[in-house]
Amino acid sequence: MMKKLFRSLALLALPGLVAVTACHKDDNMPTNPTPTPTALQTYIASDTSVSIYNAAILRAGDNALVSGNDSVTLLIPTNEAFRAAGITQSTINGMPTSAIDSLLRYHIINGSTNLATGTYLPITTSLGKKLYGYGGSTDRNYFNGVQSTRVAVPGTKGVVYRLNSPLSLPYQTSSAYFNADTSLSYFSQALTRAGIDVSTDTGFSTVLAPNNTAFRNAGYSTINDINSADSTQLRNILMYHILPGQYFSNNYMGLNTAPTSVPGGSVTIGNGVSGTTFSGAGNATPVGFAGSNQLVGDNAIYQPINGLLMP
Repeated sequence: MMKKLFRSLALLALPGLVAVTACHKDDNMPTNPTPTPTALQTYIASDTSVSIYNAAILRAGDNALVSGNDSVTLLIPTNEAFRAAGITQSTINGMPTSAIDSLLRYHIINGSTNLATGTYLPITTSLGKKLYGYGGSTDRNYFNGVQSTRVAVPGTKGVVYRLNSPLSLPYQTSSAYFNADTSLSYFSQALTRAGIDVSTDTGFSTVLAPNNTAFRNAGYSTINDINSADSTQLRNILMYHILPGQYFSNNYMGLNTAPTSVPGGSVTIGNGVSGTTFSGAGNATPVGFAGSNQLVGDNAIYQPINGLLMP
């Protein structure tokens, strides 16, 4: 998933000047009262289970983003969710404020959010980038595949969804994604070798992306093995990992199979206590997720997996 984003400031005081100024203060001089916190600000500041989110708001100086009492939707990762992604309050304190601001804005929707039951719909965030929301019961709503629980905050028309994981910002291109996630360098090279560019597809594609360990276990010990592989055979294997359509991780629930980009090909889907698994026609052992949903470009979801699927 997204792991480790964020980095510093200092403040000076002039007590002598303040003391001198105070001596000549006009008692009738108007003062600027401290604004009364809104219901949303009070909720965020008082709920200790979202203190890392609150620290991010304060660090970025983004209190105004959560000041509305009308039509605003806040997607708030809990402390547990942040820590599971490798983000602590110390991490927040060390991040550039611009990075925190971008992260926060991707978790804020300017307006009420009407989620469609049982389907994903695109939603534009305060950052200007899209995410996808899926409606269900109170604790079974999803954003980009991340489960959330809806919370009503008294005194506001705003809506809060507590997330089980922070959302990862979309990457503009697959190359940017692969540069950030070096565990997929074999897969990146294999796509190049096979001449596959998912960004040119029409409509959405979901890419089950085998990590480097998956390639090594399948006999591609080095990048040179990928470069010397038969490109036609490699292309057939990789196309088997591309599912036409939009499948966030929760979309696999209740499915037994999903069609692939290989004509007539499909993968078998399992949903057990250990999570979602995938099997190809030539797989003796199912493979599972090795990472989370990642939006790339305008038409792709990448999902790292821990094995190769064989047609």
